[in-house]
Amino acid sequence: MNLRRLLAILVHELRFTRRLVRYWLFVGLGGIAFGALFAYYAFLHGMFSRHSGSIAWLTPRYLIAAFGFWAVTMLTTGAVFLAFDVRARDTRSRIAEALDVRPFRNIELVFGRALAILVAALVPSAVIVLLTDGIGWFFGETLEPRSMLSLLLFALLPTLFVAIAATMLVTIVVRSRIVSAVVVLGGLVGSVVVLFRLPMPWGLWFDPTGYALATLPSDLAPVLATGFQLVQRAAVVLLGIGMLVLTAAVHPRRDGSRRPVAAGTGA
Repeated sequence: MNLRRLLAILVHELRFTRRLVRYWLFVGLGGIAFGALFAYYAFLHGMFSRHSGSIAWLTPRYLIAAFGFWAVTMLTTGAVFLAFDVRARDTRSRIAEALDVRPFRNIELVFGRALAILVAALVPSAVIVLLTDGIGWFFGETLEPRSMLSLLLFALLPTLFVAIAATMLVTIVVRSRIVSAVVVLGGLVGSVVVLFRLPMPWGLWFDPTGYALATLPSDLAPVLATGFQLVQRAAVVLLGIGMLVLTAAVHPRRDGSRRPVAAGTGA
């Protein structure tokens, strides 16, 4: 894999993604969901915490995993609808033939595009979290710092990555954008159902968002991530890498690489 070619593809894909209306639509919806839920919990805490210790626990400082889940869900859905254009866009723009003769490998093309969508989703997510924390600072309702990092690094990043990889793989195989989006989103919903159906020690392995793995934030004994959380999220990232390697192996573009070897590596 040539790093310079991969970065060139990443930069080009980022520029294209920023021009898409659906990209800004899902970023906006994710920001609204995060900000609205933060304001909701801040209101409950500010107005009613003096009446009950249970209500006092509803401070948004310690509930970022609860309302962050919905922002992660919204942004992951947006990433799916960005990634399902992996090949159809080239054909629709009539550049597929020109792209096929360029001197880069499928692995570079696939990883470059996937990482571009990942970066395009992560950067505004970090901005949204920091802006929310900054606004909350004026009202005395800031977020616990380690829980913010945990949300971005261990919940959002692996979830986005595996969703993007799965969408690209299914799109190349079935060659239908709508079908691939339905399959991937259905798979994510199904994994959440399995999470709640199985006994907790087994079900946690099927948590796609990291929501059930989140530790309770604390100012006295803050924890960024537990050992099990690191292992499970690393497994999710490895699953995404394998899917991208398989996507490169079954991609219709011919690049001269040994596809059976690539497919075996991805599997």
